[in-house]
Amino acid sequence: MDSQEPAKKWKDKGDLKNIKINFIAECNCSCLLLQTEREQPPLPERVFYKNFEDIKKDLNKIQAPWIIKVNTPANVQIGVSSETEYVWKIIVELRAENNTQAYVKVLGVPAPRLTTDLESKRLSTFLQELQVMSICTGVTESSLQEYAALPDGQTQFYRHIQYTTVNDVVCHISSVRSVQCWLLLPSNSSTYCMVCHQIEHALLEKKKRKESRILQPVKPNDPLHCLDIDQLKTLFKEERKEKIRLEKAASN
Repeated sequence: MDSQEPAKKWKDKGDLKNIKINFIAECNCSCLLLQTEREQPPLPERVFYKNFEDIKKDLNKIQAPWIIKVNTPANVQIGVSSETEYVWKIIVELRAENNTQAYVKVLGVPAPRLTTDLESKRLSTFLQELQVMSICTGVTESSLQEYAALPDGQTQFYRHIQYTTVNDVVCHISSVRSVQCWLLLPSNSSTYCMVCHQIEHALLEKKKRKESRILQPVKPNDPLHCLDIDQLKTLFKEERKEKIRLEKAASN
């Protein structure tokens, strides 16, 4: 019995050593698993401007085609003009009361979706981003222009009139825009934005309804605003001819 006890003792030590090795290996695996699953902490944002005055210090870094249009203690306007159009293409406005907020107008129309906080973005970078974007043309098909009116705040689309020069002659360009028009598009996008594309379908439907109404005879109770101008002119001419015929018949 005494000769077997040392062997048993060493066997127990070997088992204990294996248990320790396995335990350490499991702990290391658990630590590695926790390290791989841990999310990276967010990188801190760099602050370029703390207030309106900080942005004004960078106005001397503005390059062409951008021009400082207004520079007062309370307001700054930077714009891109056009040689042919009688309106500024893009205007970026900064106000002292709004701290680092930058407001954008495109062709004189406010673009609230382009409003940007310049606290974490340089002014020159923001201007470069706007410069490479293309302007939404809106719906330019001439046959659809009459189905939209000038902005009245009540409809979902309006007729946008721009003045330009062609061969030194001033003329106007008409387009129909949605009140939610994006105004500026990525450089590789189509000519007009998605919401203006939806407006085009609405205008086409109005055109179809008008054309189908012209083919129908005019009824006494039809509202005048639903009748076509040419159709009304034809009715007035026929009424005038009929009146002249009756007057001649009565005189004879």
